[in-house]
Amino acid sequence: MAISTPNAKRAALLIVDVQTDYVSGSMAVPEAKAIVPLVNKVKKNVKWTNVILTQDSHPPGHVSFLDSHSENPKARETEMITVDGCPQKLWPIHCITGSAGEKFHEGLEVGTEK
Repeated sequence: MAISTPNAKRAALLIVDVQTDYVSGSMAVPEAKAIVPLVNKVKKNVKWTNVILTQDSHPPGHVSFLDSHSENPKARETEMITVDGCPQKLWPIHCITGSAGEKFHEGLEVGTEK
């Protein structure tokens, strides 16, 4: 796979939420494991000015978790409800701060990013 960028001297790579829960955990995206080596390759084969990695993180009992709304008979996973007058989509428990699911996926090469 040939990788190029039009202006690598000023290019940033943004790697978003390549975390255990999204790759192989409670919210695993189908075929997510297949992209991890590709992300590593893109990261390695271009001299990026900056490499930025993001991590999703939630405290236990977060308002977006379906389990936090067990008293609501209308609450269903991936459905919208209203919480304090605001729309909220509900998800399974994921990326709890400090948990194994919050960590970057074990296959993602993480090193000296800026």
